[in-house]
Amino acid sequence: MKKIHMITLVLGLVLLPATVFAYVDRNATVDRTAIVDRTAKVDDRAQVLDKARVLDYAEVDDYAIISGKATVSKEAEVSDRAQVSDNAVVTDKAEVGDRAQISGNAVVSGHAEVDQSAIVTGDAVVTGFAQVYGDAVIKGNAVIRGCARIRSGTISSGIHGDNESCRHIDDDYEKDRYHRDGRTLENQKPRR
Repeated sequence: MKKIHMITLVLGLVLLPATVFAYVDRNATVDRTAIVDRTAKVDDRAQVLDKARVLDYAEVDDYAIISGKATVSKEAEVSDRAQVSDNAVVTDKAEVGDRAQISGNAVVSGHAEVDQSAIVTGDAVVTGFAQVYGDAVIKGNAVIRGCARIRSGTISSGIHGDNESCRHIDDDYEKDRYHRDGRTLENQKPRR
């Protein structure tokens, strides 16, 4: 078994294990117990605290806070004063921003977006191309998936959204085009 020796590197306000070669801005804060892998980016007064992890090309910036045992990974982005805490996971190109809060055992994944002060907590899951924003609260064991758009109210159980309705959307450009145009996807056929 190999031993890995950890040496603490002090750089401005940043405390990093020397084995980490991630991009960490000097105005960002990374606790000694947090993990930021070499492909991740922590920038612009963001904080990675406690035993939080930022991995696999993920980005945390603009005063965002990752704390507890939360994980941000696989090209996900957390920004604009958003908070990810407890055991929450943000992964697979998901975006969390604009003062949104992800906590408990919640999972935000697969191009999903949570912003504008929305809250996702408990064992809730937001996945696919779903968008949760405004004063929406997703909690309990609720699942928001597909191309669902939740702007307000509280959802605490059940599966909401249809994966079949946006099966044909392959990339961010297509997803953004559909949401920007305000079209619903339930009765639309893909353009060729």
